[in-house]
Amino acid sequence: MGKGYSWLTRARTLALPLTLYLTRYAAPELLEAIAAAAVPRLPEFVPQGLANTAWAYATAGHPAPTLFKAIAAAAPSRLDDFKPQELANTAWAYAKSGHPAPELLDEIAASAVPSP
Repeated sequence: MGKGYSWLTRARTLALPLTLYLTRYAAPELLEAIAAAAVPRLPEFVPQGLANTAWAYATAGHPAPTLFKAIAAAAPSRLDDFKPQELANTAWAYAKSGHPAPELLDEIAASAVPSP
């Protein structure tokens, strides 16, 4: 990729192939390294990036508690920008992973209900 691509653009471009790879093959060291690199950059993630990251780790069956905790902290203030699919994927990821995030799930539920 050329010099014009940001780290975030490269991450989005690589997300699907990486997810496909990680869901077929155990790569715990790689998953830990990606999680460690992602946590400080979560403020740069768009809603889809937050949702896809949680989804990928849940799909891979990799616990990544620090990553899940950081996403749960970063997402609520931005839920108004999440599309319905991103809300659903995020909620599913937390349910699938078993990572407790009651405040996040309550906020997702509240944001999914239309305002009167």
